Amino acid sequence: MGKLQLTGLIVLAIIIVLVITAAGYARQKAGLPEYDTAALAHHLTDTGVKVYGTFWCSACKAQKELFGEAWQYAPYVECSDTNGEQLEVCKAEKIEGYPTWVFPDGTRHAGMLSLEELAEAGNFRPTFPVPADGS
Repeated sequence: MGKLQLTGLIVLAIIIVLVITAAGYARQKAGLPEYDTAALAHHLTDTGVKVYGTFWCSACKAQKELFGEAWQYAPYVECSDTNGEQLEVCKAEKIEGYPTWVFPDGTRHAGMLSLEELAEAGNFRPTFPVPADGS
């Protein structure tokens, strides 16, 4: 491996580390550390919030990516069949855009929401784990 290739690999590794670090910082800046997305998803589900979306919607995919692995606990309702036709459950709810968040008080938000916006709209108050050493 030549010096130029090695330098290129080192630069690539540094860029990857910076991107991962920036993503973690962005989550913390949003008010919710990464480990709290599951608690937020459970809270939204437990309090009756619903998010309507489709498998083909790019904004829905981005919303899902904000939650990461915790998306499996989110109150997601699929609105599309395999032909792209809207399902009856979403027609009955008069869902016109995706994603659409519906809160228990009847308020709706069409479009993607940040984790911070969801926590606020869903009255979520995160509890942070206390380290074993008490610090």
